[in-house]
Amino acid sequence: MQLHANAAVSPNKRRQVCRRVIEDSWSLIEAAAAAEVSERTARKWVGRYRAEGEPGLLDRSSAPRTVANRTDEPRIEAIAGLRRLRFTGPEIAQLLGMALSTVSGILTRIVGWEFVHIAIGFLRRALAFYRRRGIQVERLLSDNGSANRSTVHAIACRALGVRHLRTAPAAPGTNGKAERFIRTLLGGWAYGALYRTSRERTRALDGWLWHYNHERQHSALSHKPPITRLRERNNLLGTYS
Repeated sequence: MQLHANAAVSPNKRRQVCRRVIEDSWSLIEAAAAAEVSERTARKWVGRYRAEGEPGLLDRSSAPRTVANRTDEPRIEAIAGLRRLRFTGPEIAQLLGMALSTVSGILTRIVGWEFVHIAIGFLRRALAFYRRRGIQVERLLSDNGSANRSTVHAIACRALGVRHLRTAPAAPGTNGKAERFIRTLLGGWAYGALYRTSRERTRALDGWLWHYNHERQHSALSHKPPITRLRERNNLLGTYS
């Protein structure tokens, strides 16, 4: 058993106090002095032991049984509904007359977050994916996160024959293609539709990525989808999975 940081005595010492009082007829003052605790503490453990036996000697949570200012369910549903309508946390707080910290906590708990990795953290699989489509990766551009500066990452790049370049600190513009893709991803997928649940939003990601790569016109590619560049270069009918 892991004792609370402020626990006065161990379970064995508590049991000893109780038995001295109940079985050996010690006074509370004597039992408390022997255990080097206050008489009030000794009385608490003896009372719990009389009422509950051994389980009464275990630590109890200090969290309140009820929370007077807990947000009710109708209000939580209203917050979730407004978020699905793309209201921001501050806008919801202002509209409902609530503290921003309360709204933010509720949004984190009920809406959740989705993480989309842009070819980072699965380098071998990403390169294998492109290799199957006739694309040889020569250089890798990443930010300066700890994972990208690690020895393991450096060894992986060297083993795969990839030259690793990092963006300049505090200059996201040097990784403009990824930044632009992320903005498009947020607008087109993450907040581009009304999702009832986080799971529903996740399921929609594959379909959106297919649309992005096979159907969406890109101005940088003469208003053609990216897949056409691959077909033109390799004469392949590529698919995205």
